[in-house]
Amino acid sequence: MEWVRLTTTSDQISAELLVQVLRDEGINALVNAGDTASYFGVSSYPCRVMVNSDHWLQAMSLMETWESTSVEETED
Repeated sequence: MEWVRLTTTSDQISAELLVQVLRDEGINALVNAGDTASYFGVSSYPCRVMVNSDHWLQAMSLMETWESTSVEETED
C-alpha cells in the first residue's frame, strides 16, 4: 500500500474531520502532521491528509463534494 497526499488542511481538527468523512466512505486515510506534530495536544499547524494511492481519485472527488457542501452551509 502506498500513501499519497490528498490535501493539506489549515489545522489538525480540519484534517481529522476530513479523514473521518473519507473513512466513512471506505477510503483508508490518515493525518500526517509531519514536522509540525504537537506533543501537547491538537496541532494548530497545517496537516497533510494521506490516502491509499488506489483510492486517490475517489477521495479527491469526495473531498471536493465535502468542501463545496461546507461552503454552501456557511453561506446560508
